[in-house]
Amino acid sequence: MRDTHSESCCDVNTLLNEHIHAVETRLKELTLLKQHLTELRRQCTIAATTDSCGILLALGEQGSRTH
Repeated sequence: MRDTHSESCCDVNTLLNEHIHAVETRLKELTLLKQHLTELRRQCTIAATTDSCGILLALGEQGSRTH
């Protein structure tokens, strides 16, 4: 775009708008992920062995369902 000096900068604005939208979408996804992780962490209030860790057990069940 820089090499075509006579072109309108509208294409640059369009490209920036697309990038802004992508960043906003990613921020929403990361915020949701943070909320889920925070909730998981909040539920884990006692020290236990990894054999009885509810979080690891739930993740293991999820993993076996996807395979």
